[in-house]
Amino acid sequence: MHDPLFQEYAPTPAQGRASSASKGQSDPVQEYRALARELQDDTVEMSASQLDKQIAWIMAHYGGYSPGAITQAMREASVHLARHGGDVQAYVARTMDEAMQEDPFGDTVLGWGG
Repeated sequence: MHDPLFQEYAPTPAQGRASSASKGQSDPVQEYRALARELQDDTVEMSASQLDKQIAWIMAHYGGYSPGAITQAMREASVHLARHGGDVQAYVARTMDEAMQEDPFGDTVLGWGG
């Protein structure tokens, strides 16, 4: 028997991959790049900044990476920074704060909300 509610809010393959990474925690920069590739393949209409937020959120909530490890990975592998440059420190701090304060997936992962 399949539970349609679980299927609707189940983690995406990228999120499941991040979850499995926590068992043998791979290099955070490599994990960041792998998630970026997977998420870009799944969603072509997403801004680079939104992609960075989703990657940070996945790594924190499913991958078990520390904020410091995610911050360092974002500095080295951010899609937004690679495309647009800018103040790396300010961008990473703002993006990490936003990713940890809100669910960048909206209702799609957790199923909360109205």
